[in-house]
Amino acid sequence: MEEKKFQKRVLFLLADMRAKLSEAGRFYEPPHSQFHLELIDSVDQLQQLNRQLTSEEKRKLMTAQMSKIGGATLRENVNNVMKRVLTNSLMSIMNMDGTDDKLPFRKMEMYKVMIGAIQKSQPGVTEASIGSLMANHLRAAPDRRGGTGCRKARESSGSVNP
Repeated sequence: MEEKKFQKRVLFLLADMRAKLSEAGRFYEPPHSQFHLELIDSVDQLQQLNRQLTSEEKRKLMTAQMSKIGGATLRENVNNVMKRVLTNSLMSIMNMDGTDDKLPFRKMEMYKVMIGAIQKSQPGVTEASIGSLMANHLRAAPDRRGGTGCRKARESSGSVNP
């Protein structure tokens, strides 16, 4: 095989692998699963799930399901877990510490479960490194599809300060 064809084939295969990895976090569990991850899109649903996660059994089941989501890197793993469970519109009204009238994600049971699941699938990573990536993901949520569009609104109004 000549070099150009070989390079083209390798790039095609790499692109295909990347697409499959990004899709891996989007699939839902089979119907026979003991616990199903559902996309949460309201504060009420989130509060209800947080109450359920105080049960050790529910916490273990959800941690086990989330740890299967995975990703090629720690960043991809964190992003896949968060977008698998929370909508952008919900993440848009949260930040890690609850400043600026937002919900404090760090104080939620969901946060603890996500940390445990990611540490289970990526052994050796610290809570601080996962938390930092979660904060970045939450910070960008308003600008993603389904978010509140805060940055676009600021830019169109001419405001420079965030």
